[in-house]
Amino acid sequence: MFPLSSAEQSMMLAAMLSGFLPNAATISMADRSTHTVFTPIPGLRAMRGPAIAGQYQDASAQNSLGWLELISVLKTGGALFLNLFYQAGHANLMAASLAQSVETFQLILPGSLTLQFTALVALTMDAPIIGPLRAQATLTLTGQALVF
Repeated sequence: MFPLSSAEQSMMLAAMLSGFLPNAATISMADRSTHTVFTPIPGLRAMRGPAIAGQYQDASAQNSLGWLELISVLKTGGALFLNLFYQAGHANLMAASLAQSVETFQLILPGSLTLQFTALVALTMDAPIIGPLRAQATLTLTGQALVF
């Protein structure tokens, strides 16, 4: 992990005081019992993914005229990587990581696009001698992702 610039520190302070930055993506996790009530994951520093793609199968035939023809047979969501300032609000992420249970998440992008998906959680802690406790959460998507 790399140190924060003073501009990033100011942005994080504003985000932590107001809840979230406007025009920024947010990620929420459903409660682990009913999977219906979503709570934003606090302390989000950066996010990468998901990488939604298809797995392709060769569908070339004699009439393909020498060109490779592919069809998409399965979709995969890949993984979503969250870089976090660890705090007490991450207890559900830790519990899901320990249980290796499938959890429900919502990724809310600017412009009111929401991606809802289920994922397995892996959590890695980073405890520097100086500075805040950090965590890297990897959400490996499993099953269908819904857009609304």
